[in-house]
Amino acid sequence: MEYLPSPATWPARERVVDGTVLLAAVGIAWLLPLALPGGPAGASPLAGLAGLVVVGALMTAARRHGAAPVAAGAAVAGVTAWALLAPGWFATADVLTNPLMALAPVFVTYAGHLYRKDRRRAWTMAALLVLVVTHPWSTSVTITGDGLLYVCTPMLFGFYREARTMLVRTLTDRARDAERERDLCEEQARTQERTRLAMELHDVVTHRVSLMVLHAGALRVTATGDAVRDAAENVRAIGCEALVELRELIGVLRGPQDPAPATAKDARPGGGRFLAATGGHSPAPPRIGRSDLAVVAAAIVWTVLLSVTVASSREVGSGEPTFPWVEIALQLPLAAALLLRRHHPHLAAAPTLAGAAVMIGLTVHGAADLLPAGDSTRLLVPAVAPLVAYALAAHSRRPVLGAAMVLALTALAARPWEPHTAVVSVAAAFIGLPALLGLYAGAWRRLVAALTERAERAKRERRLLADRARAAERARLAHEMHGIVVGRVHDMLDWANRLGGTEPAAQAAGEAGEATLSTEPERASAELILAGRQTLDELHELVEALQAPAGEPGPGGGPPDLAGLAADSASVGVPVDLVEEGDPALPSPAIARTAHRIVGEALTNVRKHAHGSHVRVEVRYDPEQVRVRVSNGRPPAPPRDAARSRPGDPELAAGGSGTGLLGVRQRVELVDGTLVAGPTRDGGFVIDAILPAYVPTSSHTVGAPSP
Repeated sequence: MEYLPSPATWPARERVVDGTVLLAAVGIAWLLPLALPGGPAGASPLAGLAGLVVVGALMTAARRHGAAPVAAGAAVAGVTAWALLAPGWFATADVLTNPLMALAPVFVTYAGHLYRKDRRRAWTMAALLVLVVTHPWSTSVTITGDGLLYVCTPMLFGFYREARTMLVRTLTDRARDAERERDLCEEQARTQERTRLAMELHDVVTHRVSLMVLHAGALRVTATGDAVRDAAENVRAIGCEALVELRELIGVLRGPQDPAPATAKDARPGGGRFLAATGGHSPAPPRIGRSDLAVVAAAIVWTVLLSVTVASSREVGSGEPTFPWVEIALQLPLAAALLLRRHHPHLAAAPTLAGAAVMIGLTVHGAADLLPAGDSTRLLVPAVAPLVAYALAAHSRRPVLGAAMVLALTALAARPWEPHTAVVSVAAAFIGLPALLGLYAGAWRRLVAALTERAERAKRERRLLADRARAAERARLAHEMHGIVVGRVHDMLDWANRLGGTEPAAQAAGEAGEATLSTEPERASAELILAGRQTLDELHELVEALQAPAGEPGPGGGPPDLAGLAADSASVGVPVDLVEEGDPALPSPAIARTAHRIVGEALTNVRKHAHGSHVRVEVRYDPEQVRVRVSNGRPPAPPRDAARSRPGDPELAAGGSGTGLLGVRQRVELVDGTLVAGPTRDGGFVIDAILPAYVPTSSHTVGAPSP
């Protein structure tokens, strides 16, 4: 919140500036009249208006060159000299309208300077200056009106202009931050997609390595030679270590479970509660509450008190306490209309405008019995007019219409068809000051809302930047772990080559797909070499997925092959009954690959945790859905000599990453499917998934291997 002015220290330079301004105000309001004659001024307010134009141009040029204090001092000295050199013409002891009007731009500039430095000090100085200029002990309406109009009003305008400038800068920065946050969200989505892709490929690599471990374990049990047995044991041990390291790799890739990214609704300022980044309108007002009722009650009390005070004054009435029943009765509905000041400010202001027109019309036509007649300085507008002006400026969501209604109300109060300087000054202060205060309040409210939303956006941006840093670190660690795992697999291949495997034998093993564990050294070596090379290829795909540039789709893979999965499991001693009903070409590629993933993960879990149990895979292809059910029974009880007769390996079961079923569930939910997984009563395990037959997405999003 760098644009939000807050209480700060009062430096020596600022003390000098504030003291100089107060002394200048005292000199103009109190000391200058001592050197001037009394009575009305010889010059009209046009002289003050000309001075305002000249001083305004001077202050504008000085602000651009950073010489505002010098220009302000020159303006004060020039206006004072003008009043002293032409005594009784430009200003008199009783009328300081022209000097104060000419110095109004100085107060605007000073107010902006104060507001940027310290908001509380700005309001304090504004109150002191108004007290100095308005002469609270004086009964002159002209002096009070001039002080409010030419000192208080410029100060409020300076506050509003500075708050508006802060709001524009904040909204501009917020729009830039929104673009940056959008880029970060896109990068986070890409990182999450790569992580899901890496988890998918990890499960595939785990499947291959587990096959190598089981082949090596079977060869270790059945081999007769010590050299072959030792080589098989080395392959098995290295494979188990590779699985453990793969589990660590996937743990690094997953990282901490961060909360879900912000949705499109949350991405809007304040979840849709604040103004748009390109607009300057106020937020939507809340419902009518107690504060609105309190304002109406205060307006009624104000109407009664002001009407009684005006009617009882000597200028209007006889000086005796008078209660104008008719006037109060006419104005009470106008006060009640303020109940809509926040929701429909124009509708709330319309009765007041109509009431002002009626009051002026009755006075013009001489209805003195209804409205007390008096001198022309009385404002013939409803007592709630300042409250209405404030509501229009602060809550109007149609600035042009709101400004037009405020100007109309000011014109009715000033009665330009009967020009009178005192009436114009009092009318401008009575209507203009609340309007400026409302403008400032509205701008301040929008600024606070924008800064609050910006702070929330900064928190989200910090989280996204932290996510990006963590993703980069995970990718770096993944590359290191990849090198370690590749080294392990190469060691496995070296030991497999020592068993006597050759390239033709490896190709023959890949084409045969026998349903039994190979016990001959050459045959087992060929199968290990084939599985190891497939593992290396898939590991390289994993790293390529992590390094893929933005927007590049991941590997899609070929059509799902459930029969191949069943053959792989059967080759390591896990028989599978595969039952497919219906046309496998019915589902979309994304659904087919999801079914392939479910079956593959289920069979891998059986090999790890229930080796030797019977597995049944049932897949039903319907026009509307695809049902995949994989079940296995209780694993057979190990014999006494389990270490030498059972191909299952406890270290293989301990080497999993724990993300298999989680990834499957995420993949199923991604295509709007359902998944049920759990143990059965007979000690087995079942995975039952129901998938839609078609998901209208591109093949490189849901269709790509990403859980």
